[in-house]
Amino acid sequence: MRAKIFLLIGTLSLLWAEPHYLPLSPGENPVYRHLRSLGQQLAPSMGERAVLEEIFIPLGWGDERRFAYLTLPPNEARDCPWATLTIQDLSTDRTLLRKEYELCPDPGEKDPDDPLSLLRRVDRKYQGAIDSLLFRHGIHSAGRFTLRSFPIDSRQGPIRYRLSTCRRDAPDLVPDVLFISRWKVRLELNPKHPNPRAKTIHTQNYADYSGLYELGVLGYYLSPKGTRAALLIGKLQRGWEGPPSTLNYQVIGASLEKGWKAGSR
Repeated sequence: MRAKIFLLIGTLSLLWAEPHYLPLSPGENPVYRHLRSLGQQLAPSMGERAVLEEIFIPLGWGDERRFAYLTLPPNEARDCPWATLTIQDLSTDRTLLRKEYELCPDPGEKDPDDPLSLLRRVDRKYQGAIDSLLFRHGIHSAGRFTLRSFPIDSRQGPIRYRLSTCRRDAPDLVPDVLFISRWKVRLELNPKHPNPRAKTIHTQNYADYSGLYELGVLGYYLSPKGTRAALLIGKLQRGWEGPPSTLNYQVIGASLEKGWKAGSR
């Protein structure tokens, strides 16, 4: 009898415990709210279902350059949802490791596509394998991560960002909508100083139709020693067959100490 009680308590604790890997909770982030609102405006009849969101989970740092994270993309067409583990070199934004994990639900599982169910499925099926890979690549988990807001309070002074975009239409696909064809992120150090400095940290061009409605910088994660930042970019994308739109994330690395040049533009 006592063994059954302990088993029941253990089962309930697994059901109620928060996931091992804690996702970003962007709730009140103004950039996130803007992107979601725009997606709902594009398909007003769908309400909350107008935007399918990716789940983003920061995992840890390996020295000042390597940043690891999990993403659970919106499942538009595949039979099973999945998670992707990425380890990124923030000095070059090169992907050092990328591995997918299928998250097919167990038979009879309730709410199989609910975010909490997906996160618990990651824990149940892959926590050991993921933690082993992180250890092998020297990634140290920081537990709860804080997505910080700009400006960055660096040793050299405040750092702000400037996001610029170019757009073009795709009349054969979506009339009367201008999609982003090029975007650039630039950091400005001491922008109000008489001798400000700046640098471009990312430029992306799309030769063809991008399907990208809008994007924005939600904030940044700071490296353990404070010398580098991982900027989190939110991207509102046209869905596979139109609405619903998808909201995905991209990480961009930036040194806070090197690469600055005179001029703020």
